[in-house]
Amino acid sequence: MWKDMLEKGVIPNSFTYTVSISSLVKEGLYEDAFKTFDEMRSNGVVPEEVTYNLLINLSAKSGNRDEVQRLYEDMIFRGIIPKFMENLAYMRMLTKHLKRQISVVNSPVRKHIWQWLKSILLQEM
Repeated sequence: MWKDMLEKGVIPNSFTYTVSISSLVKEGLYEDAFKTFDEMRSNGVVPEEVTYNLLINLSAKSGNRDEVQRLYEDMIFRGIIPKFMENLAYMRMLTKHLKRQISVVNSPVRKHIWQWLKSILLQEM
């Protein structure tokens, strides 16, 4: 349908791109969803808040912290003030990352590494 639309000279707008991205996400075609998003921006079509929301949530669910950060910052750069849902996905992602970092710091492996480093430092004195 998308190709037919383009062949007939219909120029996609923000709404049609967002509907296409939403359909791709629902079908599990995540890479295609991001390609469509990139195409949208390269064609000069400004993404809407809904478009960002779809991709931020998708990236957060897949654990792609860097992509969440990039989308969130791009959204703000374009003057779109994140609302509750975008902030929630972003905060969940940061919290998940922080929990992982805390678990590494508190892990028994860390204690062994610290003891090993301490013994090396003491030997050099």
